[in-house]
Amino acid sequence: MSKTVKLFFMVTILTSFSVSFVYPEKSKVPPKIPHAQDDKYTNCLECHEKGKEVDGKKAPVTRHPAMKKCSSCHKPLKN
Repeated sequence: MSKTVKLFFMVTILTSFSVSFVYPEKSKVPPKIPHAQDDKYTNCLECHEKGKEVDGKKAPVTRHPAMKKCSSCHKPLKN
């Protein structure tokens, strides 16, 4: 195997590992929903679009507000 091919494979492998350390969230499952989903919490973006403070806690801001069906990926932490 030529030095160029070996170098290419090494760079490819190192880049793959580097991306997983720089962007660890890409390799994880979506975060769980840590609160009840009842009549009080029906529109996720009401709190998560801009990080509204609710019950003394600030809701994390979503990174993808165009996606409206949050519970299709994010599942409740508890039933």
